[in-house]
Amino acid sequence: MPHHNETLIKQAAEGDHESFDKLFEPLRARLRSFLSYTLGNIEDAREAENETMLRCAGSLRKIQPDTTADAWLFSIGRNVAREKLRLRARDRRLGEKLRELEPRAPFEMGSEDLLLSRKSIQRKLVVEALDSIPPRQKRMVMLRLFSGYGFREAGEKLGVGADAAKMLYFRAVQSLRKVLKQKGVFDE
Repeated sequence: MPHHNETLIKQAAEGDHESFDKLFEPLRARLRSFLSYTLGNIEDAREAENETMLRCAGSLRKIQPDTTADAWLFSIGRNVAREKLRLRARDRRLGEKLRELEPRAPFEMGSEDLLLSRKSIQRKLVVEALDSIPPRQKRMVMLRLFSGYGFREAGEKLGVGADAAKMLYFRAVQSLRKVLKQKGVFDE
C-alpha cells in the first residue's frame, strides 16, 4: 500500500474525518453499485452502504498494512450484504410459516373436520407465541410480515429510526423463534 494511503488510514483511524473522506468517498459509487447488484434492491443497498461505511470507520485500526482501502471497504461491504441476504431469507421463511398458518375460508363440517387440524393447532401456537413476546416486538412483527412495511416505515409507526427498527425486529424474530421452537412449531 502506498505510504500516502497508510498515512491517510492512520489519520482516519484516529478520527480525522477529512482523511476518511479522501480514502473512501471516491469508492462509494462503486460500493453502491456492488451492493445494488448483490442485494437487488436500492433501498437495501443504501442501508448496506451506510452500515459498511460505519463499520469501516469503526474498524480502521484493524486494517493490515498490506491491505488497500478499497479491498478493506469491499470486504466489509460483502459481509454486510451477506448478513442482509441471510436476514432476508430468514424473514421470508418465518413469513411463509406464519402466512401458512393464517385462517382459511370456512369449510363444511364433516366428521373428520371435528378434530382440530394440525394447521389450526399451529396457528393457535403462533398466536400464543406472538402474545408471549414483548408488545413492541409483536407490533414490529405485525408491521413487517403482515402489513408489509419496510424498516423505515415500521420504525416511524413505532416512533424509532430505521436502525432501531431493525434491531427491534431482529430481537422479535429471535424471541419468536425461541418460543416457536419450544412449542415444536418452528424447527430449524
